[in-house]
Amino acid sequence: VRLEAKGQVDVGGTWGIHGPEGTTKFSEQPPGYYPLETKLRYGVVAKITPAVAKKNQPIQAWVYGEKKEVIAARGGTLWLTVNDDAPEGNLGEFTVNVTVVKKKKSM
Repeated sequence: VRLEAKGQVDVGGTWGIHGPEGTTKFSEQPPGYYPLETKLRYGVVAKITPAVAKKNQPIQAWVYGEKKEVIAARGGTLWLTVNDDAPEGNLGEFTVNVTVVKKKKSM
């Protein structure tokens, strides 16, 4: 899966305007407030949830910034969001191009 993001989001307050890569300066909150607990916040994050969930099956998640290419461990639903604990006040947008490259079958 190739992800390429462009754009800016104003996350409000004194936290500023950020591109897809986000920033290391953010509001400290207890675990679970941000969509993805990482060292970067207010940028683009992606996750894949399984189409059929199995007990204790992990969700594959990434913080990726402007460009990222990953090998998905399984199929499912790709979710994209701003890594913000209060996204309802955001202004602006990220445009993300998603390219799915199927694995070549070995002969």
